[in-house]
This record gives sequence, structure tokens and C-alpha cells, in this order.
Amino acid sequence: MSMKNTMVHKVFMLFICFCSYFVRSEDKAPKLTIVVVIDQFAYHELQKLQPYFKGGIKFLHDNGVRYVNAFHPHGMPETGVGHTSIGTGTLAKEHGIIGNNWLDAQGNSITCDADNAPHAAVFSPTGLYNFGVSPKNIMVDTLSDQLIMNSYPHAKNIVFSLSLKSRSAVGMAGRLGKAVWFDAQSGAFTSSKVYFDELPQWVKDFNQEKNISELKDYTWDLTYPASSPAYNFSNTHDYEFSSVKKSWIGVKHEIDKKEHDPFLFFEKTPLANKLLLDCATACLKNTITNNPQERVVLWLSLSSLDLIGHVYGPNSLEALDMLYKIDTQLKDFIDKVYEAVPQEDVLFALTADHGIVPILEEVKKNGLTFAQRIDSKTLMSSVNEAIEKKHGISNALEHFRMPSFYCNKNILELSKSQRNTIMYDIKNILMNHPGIKYAWTFDELSWSPYACNVLPNYFKNQLYRNRTGHIICQVQPYNYIDIFTSGTAHGTPYDYDTHVPLIVYQKGKLFNKTIMETTYIPQLTVSLAEMLRVPRPSASTFNLLSGISYNGVKK
Repeated sequence: MSMKNTMVHKVFMLFICFCSYFVRSEDKAPKLTIVVVIDQFAYHELQKLQPYFKGGIKFLHDNGVRYVNAFHPHGMPETGVGHTSIGTGTLAKEHGIIGNNWLDAQGNSITCDADNAPHAAVFSPTGLYNFGVSPKNIMVDTLSDQLIMNSYPHAKNIVFSLSLKSRSAVGMAGRLGKAVWFDAQSGAFTSSKVYFDELPQWVKDFNQEKNISELKDYTWDLTYPASSPAYNFSNTHDYEFSSVKKSWIGVKHEIDKKEHDPFLFFEKTPLANKLLLDCATACLKNTITNNPQERVVLWLSLSSLDLIGHVYGPNSLEALDMLYKIDTQLKDFIDKVYEAVPQEDVLFALTADHGIVPILEEVKKNGLTFAQRIDSKTLMSSVNEAIEKKHGISNALEHFRMPSFYCNKNILELSKSQRNTIMYDIKNILMNHPGIKYAWTFDELSWSPYACNVLPNYFKNQLYRNRTGHIICQVQPYNYIDIFTSGTAHGTPYDYDTHVPLIVYQKGKLFNKTIMETTYIPQLTVSLAEMLRVPRPSASTFNLLSGISYNGVKK
């Protein structure tokens, strides 16, 4: 080869390397991915309050890709269900977390993240608690698991999941991520031996710096002036049907250290969300400083809206101001993130684990007269009385966990023909009760050929044998079966419970677009796997999110 040809060859190879570098730079996965889950943030709350958001929610909404028809396709959306679905990219029928708790075959209540094994012991300021937390009840792998399994010596993935609630942190961390949560007994962040041999030093330092355990009192002040139109909504100042009959805002609250969980009330205030975001900042500072070349994924669950929403309802002054506080706090957090990592290298996602049922007595008072709260004990008593009269079996229904009834084991031990006859009668009694639309046996529902977008299929998505009850029911809209006589909850297949915000944003790559088509939240997990260049969680069969172009993939 001549000298001239050699020189041309070298120039050509340099040009190829130069182009390859820029292609790789443009196509590289984000250095930092942050998924923010606002517990109990229904989409209609985003619609209603959007004009008054000025901080982080507004920033992500105005700049990101907005999925305005995003749903959790479960018949009973709940914290454990929602966070685990986000973590696994699949449904409860696959991952097994059908609720925050359920009953086993012996009638024992099983908490979704509880584990009494020694290896799951929870750290406390004085050692280890005599109870444990672990992901053992999650029956499939999570995106966090895939990220850790697909790390390389030269490109490690580091995953943390932070929440005020252990079940939220665990549902997204899976087995291989690192879960950290707030302990209402000690007023400090903690974890279990499943995730760490000992509590990380940065967590200890953060707990010592904030010293929440020594907090004596606090006051919740409004974000805007009390006269602001930001609080001018129906039932905002109506405490007639809330669990607490007076406002918590503007009141000095003292902490009684003699109580078993003295910081349980603290968790229901905006101060707790602020503490969590400060903890997230400390986590990132420690992780990025000590691992500057590694890729970091941070799951964040802000729980206080859910905790206060159950007490006061979504239309309350407390719930509204909680969201305004989150908006402000998120902006401060985003600013700190961008100080540490270039904006182009940060991917944000914002969503929720479920919505919320409005307080039903308020709905009825406002004109929807069919709205009602159905007392579960009274309902079960009436069913049991009728079954005993007809079949001579007492206590046919022993337990209820929305939306499932658990039958007496004596019924389960009958012949198939006798059992089916009794269950058929129970179903008919339930469906004749005002406020109940459908009822199915477990097997009947599991074999019913419902289309994927009809509400009964949402209940099929949550069936898991030996966890789900024996008879499942669907209430009418604005009806709810409960033991409580005030406040509210979540756990129906209707829009107010299942329709949640979904926004993704990365400067220069994912921005400023509105997607109208129906979207399911597990699609976010699959898309994150694609963006982060790791395999999707193995049980997920969902498609990528529409409207994104990333790593050469456009959907």
C-alpha cells in the first residue's frame, strides 16, 4: 500500500471513530434516572390543580412527554400493588402482590412485605427490631433486579429505592436494589438485612444530621394565602365526613415519645416528604461522589398525600396543600439534581401508584344520590344469615379484604357440587345488594373471556391463587365496602382510582409532547428498561410507551 493510500486509510479510520463517538454520545443511556411516585395522586387532581402548580410538577408537566390516559389496570389499586407493578412492569396476577395484605389458607393476615426470617431483620437505632421486611412475596424479578444483574465491571448500575413506606420501597427495589424507608417508631430512615449487612454510613449520617428523633413539635403552614383561589374548591373546608373533624393546618402539633409510633402523625405532613427528598439528595451526593463513572437509578415514593388523603379526602384543604408543597419541594430537589449532573444526562419519570375515592358522603351530598358506603360487617352478616337459613352452615363468609370475600373452610371442604351451589347463592345475594354490580367465584372470574379494556378484566389482572379470596365483587361507581364510617380509601376499577399522571422527561431526548392513547403504567417499566439498555423484567409482556424516540427505537 502506497504512502498516499496509507494516509487516506488513516484519515478515513479517524473519521469513522469520530462519528462513532458522537453516535455513542447521542445514544448513551442516562447517567441518572429518577422515578418519582406520588402515592394517591389521581390524574383528575393534576387536571384540577395544574393552574396553581409553579414548581417541580409544573416543570415536568410543561417540559415532558405527557400521557394523559395512563391507568393501573387493577380492580383494587393499592400501594403495594401499584409500586410492585411499577417495579416489575407487570400485573398482580404475575407478581403476586394483590394488596397491602391478604389472607392465607389458614386465615392468617399476610402483610405484603413482612418476613420474620432472621435475614430480613430491620435495623433500629439500638440494634435490630424483632420483625423483618423483605421482597419474598414478590414472585417475579423487577427492573432493579435486571439493572444489577446486567451491570459490568466497567459500567455498574446502582439502584436505590426510597420511601416513607417500606412496602413502596421494597416493591420497586425488588431483591437486588437497595430499599430504604422511614421508621415511625424511631423517627429515622432504616432498612433490613436483606439489603445491607449494616445500615449505610450515609443513612446514619443523614439521620444524625436531621435528628428527627428529637423533634418536639411542628406546624403545617399553607403554601398560598388562605384566601387564594388555589383552595377555592367544593368541600375544601368541609370536615363533616372526614376521620378528623378539624383542620391540621396552622396548628402546633406536639410529638408524644411515649406512643408506640410517635412519628406516625409526622408522616402525614409535608415535612415528611421534604425529609424524604432531603434523604434522596444525600443518597445521590454519596453515590455520585463515590461512584462518578457509574449509572444510578433512584426510585422515590412520596407517601404523605396518601396518608393524609385517607383522613380528609382528596378535596380537602390538607390534600390540596400537600400537593402544592410537593410541587415546591420537587422543584428544589430537581435544582439540586441538576447542580450535580448535567441536565442532558438525567431522565425523570413522574407517576402515581393509584388514585382515590372521594369521600362518598360528600359525593352524595353534592347530588349523586347513589353514592354510599357499604358496611362490610353488616353485609357479611346478612349473607351469612341467609346461607345458614338455607344450607345450615354458619359463618359462610369469614373475612373481607376489598374486593374479596373469604369463605369458611367448612364450605371449601364440601363436594364440588355442594360448594358451587352455596357459592352461587352467595353471589346472588351479593349482586342483589344495592351498590354491588357483579360477583364472581375465583375460578369463574379466572376463566371468563373478558376483553382487556373492560373493567371486570381489571379484577382478573389481580387474581393470585391462595392469596385472592374465594368470591370477588365489583361495586357500582361511588360505592365502597368498608368497616370505616368516615374518611375514604381506594380500591375500585373506576377512573378516580386507576387513572394517574404519567410524565417522562429528559432534556434533548424526551420532551414537550402529549400522548392521548390509552397507556398502562407497566409500559413505563418496559420503556425504562429499553432506555437503560437492560432486559425488561422477565414477566412483563407490555409494549413500549408510544411517542418516544430513544436509542434508535421509536414507538
